[in-house]
Amino acid sequence: MGKESVQRKIDNLLDLPGLPATVFEAIQILRDPDASIEQLSQSIELDQSMTSKILRLVNSSFYGVSGKIGNVPQALVLLGFNTVRNTILSMSGFEVFLRGEKAKAGGFDLNGFWKHAVGTGIIAKVLAQSLRLPEPEDFFIAGLLHDIGKVVILRLFQSEFMEILRLVEQEGLYILEAEKEILGFDHGYAGSCLAKKWNMPKKLKEAIALHHIPGSAEDDMKMPAVVHLADSLCRGLGVGHGGDILVPEIVPEALEILELEIDSIAGCLPEIDAEIEQAADFMTLFSV
Repeated sequence: MGKESVQRKIDNLLDLPGLPATVFEAIQILRDPDASIEQLSQSIELDQSMTSKILRLVNSSFYGVSGKIGNVPQALVLLGFNTVRNTILSMSGFEVFLRGEKAKAGGFDLNGFWKHAVGTGIIAKVLAQSLRLPEPEDFFIAGLLHDIGKVVILRLFQSEFMEILRLVEQEGLYILEAEKEILGFDHGYAGSCLAKKWNMPKKLKEAIALHHIPGSAEDDMKMPAVVHLADSLCRGLGVGHGGDILVPEIVPEALEILELEIDSIAGCLPEIDAEIEQAADFMTLFSV
């Protein structure tokens, strides 16, 4: 593919949709250290879809209070502003890009994709907790959003995406390799364009962009390294479907960044299994 053709495709990425107005307003409020629960509740309640998903999430077994939370203010108290911010941001990303795409997906399993995203988020959070890294909830969101670039590509470059899937299946390529061959860039780059458009924190942008090459991060190598490990483990455990037939190899630099031996990860597997089982309700939030 010529440079001009690739550049046109990249230009298309710059025209990604922005956040819905109600979501943007809620996130702006969440950035205000003086914001009140009442202000945020009023903003969230203007969006029925957002309200419904937050209440479903907080009442799921994932948060251990099944059926006990009946309104948004209660949910905000229980979840905390940071979790709510991340939840709104991640839900909005999938809401914008997954809804209406099922008919276009061809052989790409969107439900399996969502389950893989949740599974990767859960594993990233467990690993972050095991490594005593700060704000493990942020690692959950980074894992949840790490492959959002794949649905960006599906939405903007449907015919090319079908060709990518064909190469993956017929030639045994990793989806990352097929994307570069067909498009000239990969889902990490596509996802980073969305992260930039939506003004996500730099460390989250880098985790999305560089989860296959964590040593290239400028801000914080640990988050993309954790997401890289979580992605590979999630594939190996068979949770959901990320589009690949092959399980990606763990790059040595991810282990070096985290000062981990591969055998030490095995100690996290029982907790990972338990957390994934507990998150069954969460995995239905975006069934399409």
